[in-house]
Amino acid sequence: ATGFYRALGYGRSIEQAYKFGCNAIQLSLAGNSVSGGSVSRSTVSEEQRKFEVVDAVEKTAIPEYLKPILKIRPTLASPTESISVATETEIQVDVDKALEQEAVLKQYRDRVRECLSDRKLSSFEKIRLEQLRKKIGLLPEEAEQVLAEEWEPIRRSQKEYEEMLIELIGEGCYPFDSEIIEELATLSQELKLTEEEVKTISKPILEAAEEDYQDRLRQGAVINLSGQVNYFIENLGSVALEMITIPGGTFLMGSPENELERRDNESPQHRVTVQPFFMGKVTVTQAQWKLVASFPKVNLDLNADPSRFKGSDRPVEQVSWHDAVEFCDRLSQKTGKSYRLPSEAEWEYACRAGTTTPFHFGETISTDLANYDGNYTYGSSVKGQRRGETIAVGSFLPNAFGLCDMHGNVLEWCTDCWHRNYEGAPIDESSWTDGNVDARMLRGGAWDFNPRNCRSAVRGRLSPDNRDDGIGLRVVCMSARIF
Repeated sequence: ATGFYRALGYGRSIEQAYKFGCNAIQLSLAGNSVSGGSVSRSTVSEEQRKFEVVDAVEKTAIPEYLKPILKIRPTLASPTESISVATETEIQVDVDKALEQEAVLKQYRDRVRECLSDRKLSSFEKIRLEQLRKKIGLLPEEAEQVLAEEWEPIRRSQKEYEEMLIELIGEGCYPFDSEIIEELATLSQELKLTEEEVKTISKPILEAAEEDYQDRLRQGAVINLSGQVNYFIENLGSVALEMITIPGGTFLMGSPENELERRDNESPQHRVTVQPFFMGKVTVTQAQWKLVASFPKVNLDLNADPSRFKGSDRPVEQVSWHDAVEFCDRLSQKTGKSYRLPSEAEWEYACRAGTTTPFHFGETISTDLANYDGNYTYGSSVKGQRRGETIAVGSFLPNAFGLCDMHGNVLEWCTDCWHRNYEGAPIDESSWTDGNVDARMLRGGAWDFNPRNCRSAVRGRLSPDNRDDGIGLRVVCMSARIF
């Protein structure tokens, strides 16, 4: 067989290649020793020689349709022995048949490759291939063999990508961060996978991973509320405010350049040092707002029931920045403590609670963790609920500081004025108030927001007079630490 193919490689005719190959096989089988590059001949019976030649051909990794050429005359005696005209004719008939079969297989293989050029096989293409198989007289098993051979590299690359996903999840890398997402995209390109292939492979694996992740979140196995959460209760009579201690520290404010769907106004990232303070565990509820609105006026009149979505334990909404400031002023006057809105730095520091990911619970988000428009997804997340309204505060697990609802439900007013980026921003927790006083900052996202706009680093702005059913407030307290 080696001699046959080598002769063809040197441009010999089929007839010459056949003679060369047969003689090479017989010389190899006839030699009982190989020494110094020479072959010693020995006498072998014709029956034994025929058996050995046929056996050698059967064990040779060559296409089935070429084997008859090598087996047709396995008893040719020696390189010097001539082939009769009848034998040459018989050989030529077999050669012609083999070449014809090769052409048929090539035609079918070319059509299979054409169909698989988009790395999939439609029902229409399957029918067309079957029609071609019948037309050219290819056996079903031969067609199946060709199809399997052409599918094999595609399935191998799909399997490699699938195994990588499973291994990453097994290593505890889910939810995937931006670096892993980029590496997976690079791998899919190297494997020449289409977007549809990646989606088909990833969907069941990521859905299972997300379900497991959400189960662990609900059980408190992922978010680790380390240590005792310190807090105090501001008892206002019929209602109370639960104020959580936020420890001081330094963090990186803003988003990294590789964060998915980030905005330029979240740059540049900069280190900010924050002093300890207290922050409301949840956003101000309608019950709390109604009570404080009944306290003596400081500067402005307050609507005691401004909200669109009614419920005493739902967040108050449709309050302007000026309304929110008045709420803090009345609360301070009543309690003797210093209540106010948070600065942007305080808000983001408290939201992140030591994390650097887009959300305090990881790289992605789900409607089991926050109230936003679940018709939209972020990163590897899947679609969820669109509740279409606010829900009761504290409906989801808190972050590591013990704060609830930092992503979604209602936007939260901050004290800062609008600046287009962080150039020249304070490096401590103080408010940045020397900017555009006609636009005040909002953080956290709302019930009708795309999840990308609920990230820890997202900055919103509106006129301080604006009232909307997605805008509320959360208060902070500085002097409470002495009580």
